[in-house]
Amino acid sequence: MKKLLYILPAFALLFSCGSEKGNLAGNRFLTPKVVDKLLPEQYIFKGDSVFAYLERYTKDQATKSKQLFMQGLDLYINQQKAAEAAKVFRESILYYPDTKTYVYLANAYVDMGDTLRADSALTVFPEPSSDFMYAAARLEAVKKDTARAIEYLGEALGYGFTNKKRLESDKVFDYLRGTRGFTALIVTYLENDERLKAVLFRSFLASAPDLALPFTLPKDSICETNMELMYQKPSINYDFAPFIAGMEDSRFSRDVSNDYFMVGKFKTVDNFWAVIYKSVTVIVDTLPPVDVKMAVFDSLGNLLDEQTFAYFSIPATLTIGAIDEQKVITIKEYAMKWKSDPMETGYAGNEYLGEELGGEHRKIINKDGKIVPQKDDVVKK
Repeated sequence: MKKLLYILPAFALLFSCGSEKGNLAGNRFLTPKVVDKLLPEQYIFKGDSVFAYLERYTKDQATKSKQLFMQGLDLYINQQKAAEAAKVFRESILYYPDTKTYVYLANAYVDMGDTLRADSALTVFPEPSSDFMYAAARLEAVKKDTARAIEYLGEALGYGFTNKKRLESDKVFDYLRGTRGFTALIVTYLENDERLKAVLFRSFLASAPDLALPFTLPKDSICETNMELMYQKPSINYDFAPFIAGMEDSRFSRDVSNDYFMVGKFKTVDNFWAVIYKSVTVIVDTLPPVDVKMAVFDSLGNLLDEQTFAYFSIPATLTIGAIDEQKVITIKEYAMKWKSDPMETGYAGNEYLGEELGGEHRKIINKDGKIVPQKDDVVKK
């Protein structure tokens, strides 16, 4: 079985401008690219140099950076290996300097007790946010600057930090627990768990754009042929893991990782919230499988139901979802057709024949928030 390498340009042609057929002749199997680093090591903490180099990055560098960042997350969050994670975060930054990576790098340095480098990491993109201010509070706590630690922690909470579990288990704040300032912050922002979830859910909803109905997810959006554009989109923040199935338990391996992107939201007939998001399996050198989910929540953020809204997996599977003005959901399942089986013969010179509709289903969101078949639906095959 041949590995699916560097077929992005061909699929960009297949799924753009309404094209249904294409010829992949000339698209040869290639050995993995050697991607050059964007940023020289000596400039990693020099903001002016970082911004100058950012003007010339390539999509391959952004892709490589994202893959390394996910590996760093695995080391830092799942394996709790701060020193190893810091090395991978630094490597990620050299391919594409990103604000989020610098914040995680700073946190890794804090865990290592390297306050000088943690401080340097936070000065490159000094953009206040809940994550940035939380990292700054951790740094000041390690320095034992109580006043600043509480001040910055208060700012993090003010910007919307609601991860009570993380704060309660974060050892850098242990010496502050029981102090008047720290206790006041906990009582003010984090004492009521139900209130916390409601606040977090409102932030989650705010991160999802409103969908104008009727809505159909564009085919080229499902297939993610433009990797450069995909990596420019902001990922769903991991603080929202309680609302994204599997996000909190995701593992990030060397060659396979998952990232999550918001599509949008709409209110159902019975005033529930339906949120559509995509999970992209980032596989090295391969067009990524994409699983688009529709999740239905009540007003407090409790998940009522979740089903696949769209799906893409090369070489054969394509599912496209749509919502009409009456909020009826239509799911169309297609089989992707090739002149010969790509898993046996590959893609070079293999003609793409388009998609063949295999099934069509209509669904609604009922009064209980469940996604169910429409009563008069006749499944087409």
